[in-house]
Amino acid sequence: MVTITTSFASEQPNDISTCHTDPYPSVSTRWSIVLSLALATALRIFLVIISYGCKVPAGIFVPSMAIGASFGRMVGIIVQAIHEANPDSPFFSTCTPDVPCITPGTYAFLGAAAALSGIMHITVSVVVIMFELTGALTYILPTMVSSYPFKEPRFCFRRCTNRNLRSSLVSRKPFLIASAKAASQTA
Repeated sequence: MVTITTSFASEQPNDISTCHTDPYPSVSTRWSIVLSLALATALRIFLVIISYGCKVPAGIFVPSMAIGASFGRMVGIIVQAIHEANPDSPFFSTCTPDVPCITPGTYAFLGAAAALSGIMHITVSVVVIMFELTGALTYILPTMVSSYPFKEPRFCFRRCTNRNLRSSLVSRKPFLIASAKAASQTA
């Protein structure tokens, strides 16, 4: 019997500060993260449109939260960069110096709630769901404020058109079932 032992102690760094993430990353790192998040958001939107449009049970709940979270984190990083460049701006007057004031994770949380509210057309339920997921009573009011405006464009589309926007867009596109029937009838 062969016993393999490895020592992880020799491979780990001795200085604990190397594991700490900097709340203010360098400019090149920050913009590469923003670009990656923008690309991830666009790719997720494209894939959700494809999966939702082909009538395959793939789910819309979690992907919509992922879209909102990646977009919200991107906005949070941009606001953090603005805060770092202009700390004396009146928008950041309540922030204490030398303390991280802008948390991109909070923006990701609010973006996930806003996207879920906009796609699923529910507001109060989203606030309750997000509260149950996190247990953060502090963010109930910002979640309400961020989730309500993204539900409203639906009513504008219904007033501006005679039919529901989704049914008018989806009814023109061929689906897998329709193309399979057409293929079997021609064969």
